[in-house]
Amino acid sequence: MEHVNWGLPVALDLFFAGLGAGAFAIAVTMYLTRREEYSKIANIGAYVAPWPVILGVILLIADLGKPYRFWEMVLKRGGGLLMFEKNSVMSIGVWLLVIFICISLIYAALTLIKLPFPTEPDIRRKIGIVGLVFAVLVVVYTGVLLSATSNPLWRTWVLPPIFVLSAFTSGSAACIFFLSMRNDKIDPTIPKLERMNSNLILFQLIAILLFIILKLGIRHPSEISASCAPAMKYMIGSGYGILFWVGVIGLGLIFPLVSGIKHNPNRKPSTSMFIALFFLIFGGFGLRYIILMAGQAIR
Repeated sequence: MEHVNWGLPVALDLFFAGLGAGAFAIAVTMYLTRREEYSKIANIGAYVAPWPVILGVILLIADLGKPYRFWEMVLKRGGGLLMFEKNSVMSIGVWLLVIFICISLIYAALTLIKLPFPTEPDIRRKIGIVGLVFAVLVVVYTGVLLSATSNPLWRTWVLPPIFVLSAFTSGSAACIFFLSMRNDKIDPTIPKLERMNSNLILFQLIAILLFIILKLGIRHPSEISASCAPAMKYMIGSGYGILFWVGVIGLGLIFPLVSGIKHNPNRKPSTSMFIALFFLIFGGFGLRYIILMAGQAIR
């Protein structure tokens, strides 16, 4: 089995990419479907989206040690031609991140600065649709990057859906967090977004449970030599067990789920609400970090 050496910067990059792309996807979806009703959420999501992804790329470049190594994934040496390897998940991912950052920055600028001509909404809509496609691809990429390796813990079809669901819950939590900070009363659209988030959290819990069942139930002869047992023990047992069950499952998913079930539109932003949103976002990072580190416990 090929061995990769990915640490905290890669986990942060996967997390920030998912958070930013998830926020963008939610913002554009709200803008395209119910522009007037969800205008505040759509605007907040547009403002938030580019910066986590940019930060993740910066951390990834720093982790490479030599920044030019990152640009070698984008530009060929000497001729200045574009570097793209269609069979490399890493190369595809780098290009998805670069293109998404460019589109999301343009979309944020259009949201902040209204163009002085009547076709401005149509321009924003078209750029948003293109950006939405790349946002979904970025979110999927964060899971495919791991599942495409030969690592027996990561190599499963259920990992990308887990990361996709986590990205959308983290992205929507970030939108709710920043929108709530600007108001003394809960915005009327927030309970609806919380209801959607509650459903996503439930699906995420089911997907994680399925992941655990599949990995604990591996019996195929070809995988005996590369059993998932050490990695699963490290993930849910003696290694990161407390962080996984208490931090990710308990505080990061179940607590926000219970806190958001009431969907009360007349309440004010409270400390408990911000704590639940923080744990939901932190749980998204913790999930990626634990899976990334536990997979590398296999030698």
